[in-house]
Amino acid sequence: MSSKLFAALLKYWRGRRGMSQLDLALRAGASARHVSYLETSRASPTEAMVRRLLGALDVPLRDVEEALVAAGLGARRVSVGAQSEAVERAIARMLQAQEPFPCIIVSPDADVLRANDSARDLFARFVAHPERIPDRPNMFDMVFDPALQRSFIVNWEQVAQQMLARARREALTRGSDASGAHIERALAYPGVPKAWRQPDFAVSVDPVFTVRLARDGVAIAFINTITTFSAPQSAAIEELRIESCFPFDEATSAYCEARRLQREASASSRIEPAHARATERAKTAKRR
Repeated sequence: MSSKLFAALLKYWRGRRGMSQLDLALRAGASARHVSYLETSRASPTEAMVRRLLGALDVPLRDVEEALVAAGLGARRVSVGAQSEAVERAIARMLQAQEPFPCIIVSPDADVLRANDSARDLFARFVAHPERIPDRPNMFDMVFDPALQRSFIVNWEQVAQQMLARARREALTRGSDASGAHIERALAYPGVPKAWRQPDFAVSVDPVFTVRLARDGVAIAFINTITTFSAPQSAAIEELRIESCFPFDEATSAYCEARRLQREASASSRIEPAHARATERAKTAKRR
């Protein structure tokens, strides 16, 4: 049964990539006969062969793990614990190093998993109703919901279309439907063009894109980049997206630096009275 499931998955991914059995065999360094035998369950693959074939098909790591289980091999367990700790430290450093500019870590469905202080500050200041931001915001909700960031994004249509195009392409690359729940929810918000319900693959996905924000006389702009971890041997880590915002101009850079100084001054003003109270309590206790 597992062998039949693997055979179906291999055939599915080969068809999705538009490759013949011979094409796949040549790219993976195998024989076309062996590929045929695997797709008809007349042969059982080794773990190395599964990884070679699916690597040649550019199959996402999570789906490779599923195929290994289907083939009765089980996903290889690497030292994810130590790796995750190292990645967690790297993420913390990236978030801190990006200050005073925003940086967030998002899931494949665009949930914000981590954010630095500048990103949280930006969310709060360029949102119509900050009280509606959940503990784990979703970037599609943030951008498409009129109650959140949408009314302050000057180039909203370009940003929204970039997000849709990227998300749909990534979903199709993973082999899932082009419209996830987060996309459907975003498209249902008021004022979103109905034409956007149909994927438009003429819209290019740029490696970087510009986001312009304006509110109460403040106009800033960021160049946004999206990066990922390469071949981390963990699907959960591979799927993380690191979205970094860089100032488009000097005005944005100055604004972000001023906001950082304001946050630090505010934190200092809260710490000093607390320190004074603690010192006074210590002196009182000593006199007693």
